[in-house]
Amino acid sequence: MMSNANNSRNSLLLKAIALDTGGTMTDSFIIDEKGSFSVGKAQTTPHNESEGILNSIADSLRYRDTTLDESGSSVEALVYSGTAMVNRLLEREGNSNIGVIVNAGFEDLLRLGRALQCWIWLDYAGRLHAREHEHPKPLIPQRQIKGVRGRINFWGDELIPLYRKDARKAVEELLDLGVDCICVCLLCSYMNAAHEMLVRIIAEEVMKEKGKEIPIILSCEHNPVRGETPRLNALIIEQYAAEPSREQLISIAKRLKEKGVPAPLRILTTYGGTISPYHKTLIPTMISGPIGGVIGTQFISEKYGIKNLVSSDVGGTSFDVGLIMERSPFRPTWKELNMRTFKNETGW
Repeated sequence: MMSNANNSRNSLLLKAIALDTGGTMTDSFIIDEKGSFSVGKAQTTPHNESEGILNSIADSLRYRDTTLDESGSSVEALVYSGTAMVNRLLEREGNSNIGVIVNAGFEDLLRLGRALQCWIWLDYAGRLHAREHEHPKPLIPQRQIKGVRGRINFWGDELIPLYRKDARKAVEELLDLGVDCICVCLLCSYMNAAHEMLVRIIAEEVMKEKGKEIPIILSCEHNPVRGETPRLNALIIEQYAAEPSREQLISIAKRLKEKGVPAPLRILTTYGGTISPYHKTLIPTMISGPIGGVIGTQFISEKYGIKNLVSSDVGGTSFDVGLIMERSPFRPTWKELNMRTFKNETGW
C-alpha cells in the first residue's frame, strides 16, 4: 500500500524504514523525503527474522518500482520493533538453562515472587481464607539456584563477610549442570556491590580451572535498584527472553548493511527511545511492538484533539491494549503489571 498513487513519487529518496516483527507477520513502513509512505507485509521467519524483514521491505518497495539494493543508500533512520521477546516469555519458550546465585536462605525467592502476583486478582474471601491463590511457575528450575552465606545491610555495610567456599561450591555445581550463564543477585548490592564483585572473581577462577567460560551477570550492574525481587526478575527475564534475540537483531543489522542501508539499526524501547542491538541489556525492548502502537496512538490523540483513546493490537500470540488518558500514555502501576503477568501465565 502506498500513500500516494502518483508514480512520480517513486523516484523520491527513501529516508526512513520502520519494522515490526510479530509472531505471524512482519510489516515494514517506508517513508521518502516528501513524507509519502508505503507499507509492506510478509510472513515472519522466526528462525531467521532478517529473511521476513527483507521480504516485507521488498513488498513495500514494489509500489515504488525499486529495490532495497537500488534505493537503500539514502535511508537515514532504521527502527525495529517486535514481539519476539514477550512472546517467548508468554509461551514459556525461552532459555531456562540459567544458573542463579543468591544469599543463603533466599533460594526460594524466585518461586515465591511478589505476593501481588498470586493475591491481587482474588476477591475478599479468597484473600481472607488463603485457599485459592497459586504462585506462577518459575522460569528456571529450583536446582539451578544456589545460596551463599554473607550479608550486606541496607546501609551498604558488611555484616557478614562472603563465604568464599560457598561461592566456589555454587559456581562449581552450576557449571557441572551445564548452565549457559550465571546471574548473581545478593541483598543490598545496589548500595554495596563488593560481594557480587567477589562472586564474579571467584567464578572466573573456577571457570579457568575447569576450562569453561560463560557470562557472569551481576544485578548491581544490570539493574541496581532497591529490592532483591525486581533485580532478580530483571536478571532472569533478560537471559530467558531478551538475550536470545540479540543474535537475530545483529543479523538483521548486518543484512541491511549488506543491502546498502547506511543507517544503524535501532531497537524501540518500552520508554519510547531506541538502543543499539549491541547494548549491554535488551530487556528495555521487551514490548517494543505494543509501545510503538501507543506512541502512534498518542500522536493521533494530540493531532485530532481526542483526550482519551484506546488502541489495540491483535497478534497471533498476544492481544495488546494501549490507553491514552488526557492525551498522555497510561502508565500502569507495579500492582497492575504484576496482575497482568499472573493472568498471562495462568490463563486466568
